[in-house]
Amino acid sequence: MIAIVDCGATKSEWVFIQESKVCHRISELGFNPNNQFSWDLSSALKDQLRVVKVLYLYVAGVVGDIQRDKVLKLISGVVDTQTKINIYSDLKAAARASYHSDAGLIGILGTGSVAAYYNGKSIVKISQGLGYAISDEGSGIDLGRELLRRFYYNMLPVAATNKLRNKINKRREELLPQLYEGNTAKEISTYSYHLYEYRQETWCQAILASCFNRFMEYRVIPLIENDHRQIRFVGSVASLYADELVDSAKAFQIEITGIIKHPIDKLIEYHCRYESE
Repeated sequence: MIAIVDCGATKSEWVFIQESKVCHRISELGFNPNNQFSWDLSSALKDQLRVVKVLYLYVAGVVGDIQRDKVLKLISGVVDTQTKINIYSDLKAAARASYHSDAGLIGILGTGSVAAYYNGKSIVKISQGLGYAISDEGSGIDLGRELLRRFYYNMLPVAATNKLRNKINKRREELLPQLYEGNTAKEISTYSYHLYEYRQETWCQAILASCFNRFMEYRVIPLIENDHRQIRFVGSVASLYADELVDSAKAFQIEITGIIKHPIDKLIEYHCRYESE
């Protein structure tokens, strides 16, 4: 049996495959080794992992050996000692899901953001950000941060402010400890989804355009070579705001040729086609 895991900072999807057929799927909490110190996994999942021979883990935030070793240490304690563990970045998951063995530019817009060039086998060039505190342009964090800033600075239209009070029903003194003492990235990112119902309004379009334009300018444009201006995206934010993302890309003469909300099903196809137990 093999297991394939698509793990973002917010949630993770675990799929167990026997003889190229899916026999079990489990949804769990997510994990990012850069800003989380433990990974709480359910007993049901741990029981299932003990019979896995090969584990493919695609994890947000894995950019080098430090993060990979942290994930390996956490997962080694819940699998059989003979289990072969393969740990990759979520960027590799996005690339394999989007292109399989073809080459192209890939972007992730979920809780965080990243862009890279995939040569059909490996990620060979990354436009790496500086984390949620400084960058993550175009991500749920970026959108959520802009909404919170304008809401608490009273920069939104009155009608929108009054309606949002039912959803952002916290005083500043209640919000700040929640943001800075918990899982900050995840907490801020959740507010990005409140923008969806206002996406036809000018103020909301300005937020979306600003965030997505920064992503194109800072993260995608530096990767373009030989005037190859096509890119595919993975992630909940890219999927939810697909129209606005396409408009932003067009402003930079970039064509988006595909958007996948969750890469797990495409990863199943990839591993059933290219990998064996």
